[in-house]
Amino acid sequence: MCASQPLVQGLKARMAGKYSKKSHSEPAGKFHDAHSTFVGTGAEMLSKPAWTAIARSCALSPREVQIIRGIFDNHTEHAIAASLGISRHTIHTYLTRIFHKLDATTRTQVVLRIMQRFLFLTAASDKTLRPIRKQSQNAASRSNT
Repeated sequence: MCASQPLVQGLKARMAGKYSKKSHSEPAGKFHDAHSTFVGTGAEMLSKPAWTAIARSCALSPREVQIIRGIFDNHTEHAIAASLGISRHTIHTYLTRIFHKLDATTRTQVVLRIMQRFLFLTAASDKTLRPIRKQSQNAASRSNT
């Protein structure tokens, strides 16, 4: 299995909305097996340094990053507003700015743009970020042969 396959499966499941009715943060079905290879879910999938690097490269404010993290966690505008202690209208205004900055029209596109930026930063020649999932030593030795 390719190291990025669980990430792709996870993104496809997120886009398809395949979550159990008990909790938006608890994945359902096959996604759970692929998902279990990651340390965190949603926004926790990316480290704090990753979020900082993404924010810098996309010119996102700290508040915009908080809202995008809410999108990654599949929270509604109302839930994001409640968790940040600001109005739903303010969240909507921030989302409009985020969509413009990331050239997105949907929340799914926002997630994809952030993940594209993350992948770009992990592939950059200066290696500012490490990939989400480290390759095991056994898998690395097999790929080198």
